[in-house]
Formats: sequence, structure tokens, C-alpha cells
Amino acid sequence: MKTVNGGSMQYIRRIEECYIKEETVVTLGKFDGIHQGHQELIERLRACRTQTTKTVVFTFDISPHTLFSGVAEQILITNQERYTILEKMGIDYLIECPFTPAISGMEAEDFVKEILVKRLHMKKIIVGIDNLFGKDRRGNPELLKQMGQELGFEVVVLTKKQMDNEDISSSRIKKEMLAENIDKVNQLLGYPYTIMGEVVHGNELGRTIKVPTANIIPAKEKMLPRNGVYISKILIGDTFYKGITNIGYKPTIGEKHTRGVETHIFDYDGDLYGKEIAVQILAFERPEKKFHSIEELQQQLSLDIALGKEFFNE
Repeated sequence: MKTVNGGSMQYIRRIEECYIKEETVVTLGKFDGIHQGHQELIERLRACRTQTTKTVVFTFDISPHTLFSGVAEQILITNQERYTILEKMGIDYLIECPFTPAISGMEAEDFVKEILVKRLHMKKIIVGIDNLFGKDRRGNPELLKQMGQELGFEVVVLTKKQMDNEDISSSRIKKEMLAENIDKVNQLLGYPYTIMGEVVHGNELGRTIKVPTANIIPAKEKMLPRNGVYISKILIGDTFYKGITNIGYKPTIGEKHTRGVETHIFDYDGDLYGKEIAVQILAFERPEKKFHSIEELQQQLSLDIALGKEFFNE
């Protein structure tokens, strides 16, 4: 994934604030995962930026599936993770539009005229060939082309990016995650699957057995790999560290209700409580296991750390 020096992206989350005075080039979609297909859209978007034209990623604050079904959909990235990634990619504006009944019931033509053209001053839109929007999902690339001729904006339609002769999509990545194939997940994404969050206090067992850990509790809707121990890299500020990460419930010490992400960071001794970190999942090491004693757990962790360092050729 290509990134640039971000930090100045504008974040719009209310429909009444959805106004940009400059001319814009827009891409539209769910952007769950920011996978390789999404990255191609965003690269094309950035290539269109000029001194007078701003780049806009337009998405929604919740999945349409969640709104209509009432059941939270498992997602590859949270809104906060998406914000962080797009900011690093150098986008000017992220519009995370509230998916209210008024918006979901808006005719596709009205959405284009009232939101994209009048409010965003859109001069070009870049979408995937399967992009659908508006009431009853009637909006599509063909409608955009017809309206572009009438309203004076250009339409660029990209075909689906493929891997192994199959389209790259968020749904395909989720299937690979359910199939416990983290290597394929990372290939399709084009970067390691990442879990971001604030470090919270745990039970302090790690420090007691001299294997300190950083604990984060992901959002309930965040899709996680299978429970187990993984090789990982950890972004703290602007610096990457190496480590191992346990995803699961800590069965040895009897935690059954909170599924967490617990990371031991090699050669790091700083205080991370309250700080945001990003844990990149690189490779699966072993399944989660309940040990008969803390001593047995400690022995296994020593083996896990040794395997982790071997992975990094340390």
C-alpha cells in the first residue's frame, strides 16, 4: 500500500457539513478493508489531484446491510482504521455520510445532483464496474455516464482487480479469513491484516511472568482471525516493532467473555497504556490452548517468542 505524508485530511461525518468549495474528484463505495482493488481506485483518485481540485472518498458510517437487517455486519476495518489508512494515503477529504433513512431512500439521480454535484462540486468520479448506489441500488456506472454528459462531470470506471483469476473483494477476503487463511488475506489486501486500538490494562500476568504484553479490545464488529498465536509487527507512533500476538480469550487464566488482542513486543519496555497502536498480523504460529499451569504457559511463551524471533531471522 502506497502512503504519503498525511495529517491534513478533512473528516466530514454530518450531512449538513457535507460541502466543499473547491472542485473535486470523488470515489464512492464501502471501502471495507482498503484492499488492492480499493487501492487502485485511490491511486487513480490521487493522480487527478491538482492545486485547485481536491480528492474525496465518499462512504457511509455504517454498512447498508447493518441498517436494513438490524444485525451488525462483521467488517475488515473499523471507521477509525479506515480514517487512519486514508489519511496516510494522502486523501484530502473523507466523507463518512450517516446512512439515515433519508439518505438510503434518496433516488440515485438526486444523490448525484444534490450531493455530488451541488455540494461537492464534483468534476470527475472514479468507481468500480460493480458500484451501485441510491434507493434500491439503482445507481450504477451507466447512470453516472448519462448524468455526467448532462451535468458536466467525467466518469472513470475501473474493472475489478483480480488475483488467481478471481475478483478481489471484501467478501472474498472475509471467506479466506473464515477459512483461517491469513496468508491469502494479506495477499488480497496487499498489506498485513491490521488491528488498531488503545492499549488497556489487563490482568498484569504478563509482567508477573516477565513477558509483558500490550492489550487492545477490538470493536465487536471487527472481524478477527481464528484464536491463536501469530507473528506480528506493531506500529507505535512512527516506529515498527516485532512481536507475537495472541488473539482469543486467555483460557489458562479463565477469561471467557472478552475476546482480546494481546501482544508481546520484542525489546520494548515503554509504557503504552492509553496509547493507540496498530498490530499487523503476519503469520499463524499455533492455535490457542489452555495450559495446566502458569509454569506450562510460561514455557510455551518462551517457545513462541523463539519462533517469532526465528521468523524475523533474529
